[in-house]
Amino acid sequence: MDIKVERTSKSSVRAFIDVPSGGLDWSLLLRSDAHHDNAHCEQDLEKRHLDQARAKGAGVLDIGDLFCAMQGTFDPRQDKDQLRQEDSRNDYFDRLVDNAAKFYRPYAKHFLMMSPGNHEKGVLKRHGTDLTRRLGEALGVPVGTYQGWFILSFKIHGTHYTSFKMRYTHGYGGGGPVTKDLIQLNRQLAVVEDADFFLSGHTHDAWYVPVQREMIGHDLIPRTREVAAIKIGGYKDEWEDGDGWANTMGRSPRPKGGWWVHFRSTTNGMVKYTVERCGD
Repeated sequence: MDIKVERTSKSSVRAFIDVPSGGLDWSLLLRSDAHHDNAHCEQDLEKRHLDQARAKGAGVLDIGDLFCAMQGTFDPRQDKDQLRQEDSRNDYFDRLVDNAAKFYRPYAKHFLMMSPGNHEKGVLKRHGTDLTRRLGEALGVPVGTYQGWFILSFKIHGTHYTSFKMRYTHGYGGGGPVTKDLIQLNRQLAVVEDADFFLSGHTHDAWYVPVQREMIGHDLIPRTREVAAIKIGGYKDEWEDGDGWANTMGRSPRPKGGWWVHFRSTTNGMVKYTVERCGD
């Protein structure tokens, strides 16, 4: 499928997709918090989902903390037990980028955008290197901001576009054992207009909440529309370790993996979507 990606502002990226004459059946893999270089990252599961994306011809959107990157000299959180052997070198950050590029290169053409999370921002602050930008340049993938917009525009019958506006943020705060970060969703809903999707990660929770918003159309008739709020899980699992950070902080086990958003065209030229958790 022909997909063209362009940056429309510093904090917004747009993907143009020509819908084939036979109709649209296309998927987008939503990822966050892979913590790919952490010893507790389930890289086999990560690879399985990326292989599925490649087999489907799907797009991939990653919204931060692809790197864990906590073993730098000036990082107070460093713990050598979290370090993978292949990254144990003096040129630590170079190794992270080189090894990540090797892992993700077979899927590079499927990544429509990757953006930084708090771990990458922490490395930039402490060590002066932008891991997300370096990986994006190595793979030829557009790099977004910590919080911004990703817009999917489907060209139907070569004449008009149907667009879905995705408001994303890597996330902030600690989530919560009860709220699962839903409080932050309500805050976002209060200040952001005209989004079709709200995407966030950071807390390693995973949920999909359809939200109804009231609007008034050009015909001045009130109606409602659905907004899909999706909290994207991660690929790091230290729970079974027994001594990991989650154990010492009394955190519960977190669901692993991302989400699929399946887009399909209808006979009347509309584009509809469904949301599905990535399976094991």
